[in-house]
Amino acid sequence: MIKELLKKGWNQKKIANFLRLSPQKVNYWSLHEIKTFQSRKLKLKDIYVQRIIRWAKNKPTSLMSCRKISRMINSVLEKRNEIDGQGKQVTITYKTVNNILKKHYGKPKRIRKVFYLSEKDKEKRYNFCKRILERKINYDDILFTDESKISLGSYTYDYIRLDPEDNKKLKAGDRNAYSLLNRPEHKFPKSLIIAGGISYYGVTNLIIVDGTMNNFAYGQTLLFYEEDMKNIEKKFGKKLILEQDGATAHTCKSSLHLLEKLFSNDRWIQNPPNSPDLAYPIEDLWGIIKPRIKRKNPALIENVKKLLIEEWSSIPQNLIQNLCKNYLDRIKKVFDLKGQRLEPEDLRRYKKNPEEYIWIIPNELPKLRIVYNNEKINILRKREIKELKKETKNIDSSYKKEIKAKKKTRKEFKKKDLANISIGRALSILNGPSVSMKEKEQILSNIKRKIEAISKMSLSDYLEHMKEKENKEVQIKEEDNKSVNSESTFDELIEQKLRKFEILVKKDKKLRFNNCNLLK
Repeated sequence: MIKELLKKGWNQKKIANFLRLSPQKVNYWSLHEIKTFQSRKLKLKDIYVQRIIRWAKNKPTSLMSCRKISRMINSVLEKRNEIDGQGKQVTITYKTVNNILKKHYGKPKRIRKVFYLSEKDKEKRYNFCKRILERKINYDDILFTDESKISLGSYTYDYIRLDPEDNKKLKAGDRNAYSLLNRPEHKFPKSLIIAGGISYYGVTNLIIVDGTMNNFAYGQTLLFYEEDMKNIEKKFGKKLILEQDGATAHTCKSSLHLLEKLFSNDRWIQNPPNSPDLAYPIEDLWGIIKPRIKRKNPALIENVKKLLIEEWSSIPQNLIQNLCKNYLDRIKKVFDLKGQRLEPEDLRRYKKNPEEYIWIIPNELPKLRIVYNNEKINILRKREIKELKKETKNIDSSYKKEIKAKKKTRKEFKKKDLANISIGRALSILNGPSVSMKEKEQILSNIKRKIEAISKMSLSDYLEHMKEKENKEVQIKEEDNKSVNSESTFDELIEQKLRKFEILVKKDKKLRFNNCNLLK
């Protein structure tokens, strides 16, 4: 059209006004040839469509993607010399393959990771459900217990929405903008092992395992569970049954012997292997709490512990009760299915989203319970023995330094160079050594006895020794807080200190004159 008007003698401005185009476009199309593209609508033969459907049947998208199928079909079409109406080779893009598969199969569905079940496992699951139904155990009779692991830096976001300004900086190659997308992770991140239990009546106190979960560590956790079950009996008058999974620490001889001691055979249950769907309430609760902690991205393990206490103590009671109520329905379904796995349609979860519940952090948070592994206890024992040996060396060295200093000052007294002597050194000479030889020998002998006693202690005895030590430290801190928080004024505290100092001066008659001068 533009070239025909130019041949007639039209000007470019006249053509632009006539066609309502810019003069730049008219100039461009006057220099270049306009190619006419014939749109072709090719219909694939049914043979090739069926072949595409057959290749993609029951195969993951990673193995048979649309691009791969398009290449395979194009190679077949080249071999058979399939030509269209214009005499060109027929080719198929990955988009046409995607449209064909969508019409036949619909959208691809996500593959779920599921626990493996053998025939022996199915029999054990069936017998377990049969026992519970025969005993007529209800959902409010069980304390569900389990352990879980939390590691630092294991939670990452796949996608993030940025401001338009940050997007411009990213295109420009700004290094500060890339820091929003980068999420650094440790190669070997630090982790914590947590243990706890839930029942229809509430949550037990949270337990942290220092080290790996061992038979020795699990024995300590069972003692804590016994305390919690006794507290529930006092409050609600309900005797609970302890439920545990089949981990190696739970099924070894020492832990089974302890279970028989603490609980009778009717008061504890062991879940069959490979059945997290039967330990549903506590497993689902870990799945709710972990992402809530990892969203806050704590940098230190101490921060993780604080967040764990806050989240564990703020779990709403409605959520716990809804989790426990569906336990019997699951057992009946597994019994009907004869030990087979429960599918998502069979699982009846809580109706509400866990974030829709009201999470309230209490004013007074409970104390963390720490459980030690036998290897960790041996490390702590060696550390304490080293500290005691250092004390003996420090006492010897400090006593020798005091004696040398006093010898020097006595020589200066004999020379009568009193101007160069300080008041503190003069007082130390008059008072004599701070510790006598007898007192020093008594202190060292006491320390040696402590070292011998600690080295001969068993693991359980050393645990009691550690608890006594912690209780003493807590009592000292409480006494200090009481003295600080008392309503006595600053002047009263000074008067108390002066009275104590005067009593000490009256005992030492030699230092009475010098100390009085120092007070002035």
